[in-house]
Amino acid sequence: MAVPEERRYTAEEFYALAGEERCELIDGYIVDMSPSPNFIHQEISAQMHTDIMNFIRSQKGKCKALATFDVHLNDNTVVEPDLFVACDPDKFDSKQHLGTPDWVIEIVSPGYVSKDYIKKAGLYKDHGAREYWIVDPRINKVTVYIWDNGLDECFLYTFTDKIPVHIFKDKTPPLEICIADYTESLEK
Repeated sequence: MAVPEERRYTAEEFYALAGEERCELIDGYIVDMSPSPNFIHQEISAQMHTDIMNFIRSQKGKCKALATFDVHLNDNTVVEPDLFVACDPDKFDSKQHLGTPDWVIEIVSPGYVSKDYIKKAGLYKDHGAREYWIVDPRINKVTVYIWDNGLDECFLYTFTDKIPVHIFKDKTPPLEICIADYTESLEK
């Protein structure tokens, strides 16, 4: 996306400029997402996405799990989370999710650490996400934020922990994710 000048853009202007490059619009500013994610990032994302979709399907749920799909938070913020789960089918159109998903997962890429831990955490909390995970392969940790029905909690897990998914806590069985299940074959 060739940006003619450093200024604030609306979502409408952002989409009009759309090109080949992967970018997000955060508080009116276009943020480049290059380069593409590395192999471990993609492996975690793909396997986690599959497990989440299989869980939702097994529960016959109405939620949708998507990867690399635009999330239109407001008129000056359009982000592309690594993964997200949204449970209101009326918030989708053909090119984006309108509003905040229920659960957002970002997998940290080198060079984007502060964006995932600080900027995006604030955006998702302020816009009403119920759950936000930051999966960090650099340190083999997962930070989980729960902002649901008055809760404001933060938990830190290792990749070997079975991490409960809050938005599915009332399901039988509930969904638990162990990131090491996705990475152990990569370490051999």
